Amino acid sequence: MEIFTSTGFLGANKVFPPTKSKERLAKYKVNNTRYKGEYNKERQLVIKTVNGTKTINWKVPKLNYYKLVTDKFVGLLLNEKPIIGTKNKDLEDKLNDIVTNSSFWLAFQEAARTFSSLGDGVLYVYNDNGLPGINAVNPEFWYKVVYSNNINNTKCHVLAQPIYEENFDNVATEDKIIALRVMEHYRGYYIERYYSYNGSTIGQPIEYVNDTGETIPVEGKRYATGIRGFAVIDFNNSKAVDEVYGSSDYEIFNEALELKEKKISQLDCVTDKHIDPIVQVPYSTIEENEETGKAEFNGLGNWIAVREGEEIKYISWDAKTDAVLSLVNKLDDEIAVLSEMGKAFLFGEYANVSGEALKTMIKSALDKAARQIDTIEPAIKKALCAMLDIVGVSVTPSDITIGWQDGITETDLTIAQTAKTKIEAGIISRKRAIMKYEGLTAEEAERDLDIINKENSKGGIVHE
Repeated sequence: MEIFTSTGFLGANKVFPPTKSKERLAKYKVNNTRYKGEYNKERQLVIKTVNGTKTINWKVPKLNYYKLVTDKFVGLLLNEKPIIGTKNKDLEDKLNDIVTNSSFWLAFQEAARTFSSLGDGVLYVYNDNGLPGINAVNPEFWYKVVYSNNINNTKCHVLAQPIYEENFDNVATEDKIIALRVMEHYRGYYIERYYSYNGSTIGQPIEYVNDTGETIPVEGKRYATGIRGFAVIDFNNSKAVDEVYGSSDYEIFNEALELKEKKISQLDCVTDKHIDPIVQVPYSTIEENEETGKAEFNGLGNWIAVREGEEIKYISWDAKTDAVLSLVNKLDDEIAVLSEMGKAFLFGEYANVSGEALKTMIKSALDKAARQIDTIEPAIKKALCAMLDIVGVSVTPSDITIGWQDGITETDLTIAQTAKTKIEAGIISRKRAIMKYEGLTAEEAERDLDIINKENSKGGIVHE
């Protein structure tokens, strides 16, 4: 169990990364290669031929459902941008400007990918010359320090990243780590310091000139963030009550996918051997090579000798391919269920159906997204509050609303009918409907409403 209740794991002569973190970091690396499609590089299937004289090393194929599951999940969240609102119109316009200018949703998209693939999403809010900025942090460089009597209460976030020496003189030179940058983030401030580091053990604190040209002294330097809370905000996938970190979406269906890849490899081998079948020949047709002393058959391909009286013919593997194909199909069903994506959504097994029909077909995926939003939304609101703090606006998460879309495109007629029904029922305002169903900002929606009002007052189309 990886729980830190102090920053004591940082300092001279300490093993880094900490021993406690090795299991989490190892899982990160494995799942990262799964998402990138770099897994199965060295995996091979060993098959013996019928005559037992040769072994075939058959490369196991990649069926990268890992990336597919993550990208489908992120698509449900962000194919249609969520609508951010507040109780105050001026604040809403300012907040939407901040979101647009900081590429907020791009940073969140990257963090949402690590949330699904690695189990943890980490956002970092910073002051960019007076303007709020945000980016996603690789969880591999992030450690959370919590209180011993309540692990859900955070003391600080630690960002620790190796710095490599730039060497352009020799392309064969291996990357050399020259320092370890450590940032301890507390509420309202962070401390930056540097250590000598050899890749496995932390050395002594050092003076270091950072990327901005500022010299960080040996004892480190403290910076105010201008943020009331933490500048680092995390959200965790499928986190157990006694854990600090989350769990990847890949863990639950990995075994089923590995078995499918193995069976596909076996089918490939069978198909290959049918293309290059074995020849059955009687003993009388076999001759001994005078030079090598080995038995040979004067023909093409592999051969196997049988008793006299048998005809010369090609034989193929007696493989139960139908049973294997049936198992592969069942594994598809299992992967779809375990990933909660459903076959219709995961494999695109639907015809040209309406948005409403599609929502019924992919209900399990929508349910998963809705459940994950409950985990993600508080983190997004904290990040938005932190960004407003930087520009001198103080709000609480309860002041912000987020209207999530489902990423399913409806026809224009369905959208219009839905919007009309909700407006007439008093469930939603005209401005909010334009923002929600047309994907416009608050300012753009106001402009459209002005044009619509002018058209209605003059009884026709107004050209602007």
